[in-house]
Amino acid sequence: MGSAHLLRMLMIGCSSHDELILQIQYLTVENRILRSKLPQRVRLDDRDRRKLIRFGKPLGPALKHLISIVQYTTFQKWTRKGKPRKGCGRKMKTGRPATPAQLRKIVVEMGRTPGWGCTRILGELRKVGIRSISRSTIRTILRQHGIDPAPDRVDSEWSIFLKRHAATLWSCDFLTKDVLTLRGVKRYSVLVFLHIESRKVLVTK
Repeated sequence: MGSAHLLRMLMIGCSSHDELILQIQYLTVENRILRSKLPQRVRLDDRDRRKLIRFGKPLGPALKHLISIVQYTTFQKWTRKGKPRKGCGRKMKTGRPATPAQLRKIVVEMGRTPGWGCTRILGELRKVGIRSISRSTIRTILRQHGIDPAPDRVDSEWSIFLKRHAATLWSCDFLTKDVLTLRGVKRYSVLVFLHIESRKVLVTK
């Protein structure tokens, strides 16, 4: 610290309250005049910033009316640097994000379709632009819902499907038969419907 600066500090330390006010007012005006002679933007290095923070931070909001070398908001940003941001101390979650419930529901519904395994489900999802799920995730979801992820469950699943929808399922077949009549040979067409649950047969011709 230079002798001139030390002498100035000693004078300030020995001054009364009223004298300090007058000295501060003078230094403020002098600083503004000097600042007006400098370029519009003054470049500061890290050492300069640390000095300003050291002497300016204890002043609190009062610094807003004194600071001129930079904006007061800039000074506030300097003092906030290095402080941990809100939530930074929390443990960050790792791994894949959870699969959305709606997508899980779609996978389960598709998995209940006879013959549909992981590969088939993955392919159908890719067709509609869903790429945020992997084959292993599909397999895990199916197993969590008690569904075999392999496609070798066709027979058992088909029987379950029939039991669930028997009341609304109809089977049909179509056949033709040549019949000898008094007017000669005629071909009859027969359409047969079989109700799966009741085994009721409807025949049309």
